[in-house]
Amino acid sequence: MIPKELICQVDENSSDECVEKKIIYFCGNSLGLQPKCLSKNIEKELQKWAHIGVEGHFSASFGTNKWFEVEESVKNAMAKVVGAKPIEVTVMNSLTANLQVLLTSFYRPTAQKYKILVEQYPFPSDMHAVTSHVRCRIEELRSMLGSHLSSDEIVEKCITLVGPREGEEIIRSEDIVECLKSDSSIALSLVGGVQFMTGQCFDMKTIAQTCQELDIVCGFDLAHAAGNIDLRLHDWGVDFACWCSYKYLNSGPGGISGIFVHEKHSNETMEQRPRFMGWWAREKATRFSLSTKFEPQPGAAGFQMSNPCILSMTAILSSLRVFEMAEKDGQIMSVLRSKSNLLTTYLELLIRQELSDKIFILTPSNPNARGCQLSIRVLHKNLDYVDSELKKRGVIIDIREPDIIRVSPTPLYNQFVEVYDFVQLLKEILN
Repeated sequence: MIPKELICQVDENSSDECVEKKIIYFCGNSLGLQPKCLSKNIEKELQKWAHIGVEGHFSASFGTNKWFEVEESVKNAMAKVVGAKPIEVTVMNSLTANLQVLLTSFYRPTAQKYKILVEQYPFPSDMHAVTSHVRCRIEELRSMLGSHLSSDEIVEKCITLVGPREGEEIIRSEDIVECLKSDSSIALSLVGGVQFMTGQCFDMKTIAQTCQELDIVCGFDLAHAAGNIDLRLHDWGVDFACWCSYKYLNSGPGGISGIFVHEKHSNETMEQRPRFMGWWAREKATRFSLSTKFEPQPGAAGFQMSNPCILSMTAILSSLRVFEMAEKDGQIMSVLRSKSNLLTTYLELLIRQELSDKIFILTPSNPNARGCQLSIRVLHKNLDYVDSELKKRGVIIDIREPDIIRVSPTPLYNQFVEVYDFVQLLKEILN
């Protein structure tokens, strides 16, 4: 389904041509591998475009999807992966753009409730999105909070950070819940499902339930969660979420993003839920109408703006077809998670047995509190040296300065023997 051999350059400083060799790829947390069917499916779409041009919107020739309705196939498969109903899911834009789109609709500040709760040290783009969004609405917020306040003071007042306790490195989910309960001015919660640096999985179900009890809008950035953990977005009552698809969902560099909008918001009017408008959000029957009247589709599809790139859609659909191969009794992620838990637990066990004096694992040991990623602090060795030596041995992982390696054995394409081999190679380097 996904190739095990990659074309790689063993020595990045060498002028030698790249060679094909079997490698250990534990970097799905950064970029997933390419499904074997993807290039063939892309080629079919290129052939259709070359032969029939614009007619491809309404033709399934060459064994392809009609471009006009390709998102239907994508969202039906994506809904299974994130625990949603098809009406609650669509794919569009990129992750940070979708954060801005969704904040525009769901962040509705008042003089009493105006704060956005964010985890401390999120992926920087999330903080850029939230901060810039507040700045773009600075006059609206100033009219509520006080005309004497500077822009910087309003930003500081509107963003609440929750971080680890003193002496700890991960953020406790119960501390997020306590922050939500203790501050009545929080209007919206936006945390990551899986923390990108530590690999910690937050208790999203409890966070969502707490938000519902307190009339707080609940949103999640699922960049490191979608395709990694078993999500139940509909059942948990999450208001909105978004994610990229190029990590665990294997759609390729910069692949199209996904969004979730809970069914309870499906039929809200523009007055109830303001949003940016675009022709692709309109009902299909009126998309090509010259009328300027905006009648959005119900559900997440009503948040679309432009028609998606068919090549990006083909890429994510090709990957989702691989996910569907793992489906059992209507479930996909619970099946994959059973293997994922074993892979990561095996990795943790071997590292603690073989390298306990040379590393420190930041990620929680509880399988329910993490995805497939282990974040490992390397002690007494230069991080770039470790990364370079691993690459020479055919191992691809991910590093974060100053001393963290992120290792993600992914159930779709990694094996237990690779976990064993990786630990032996890491031991060789650290010794």
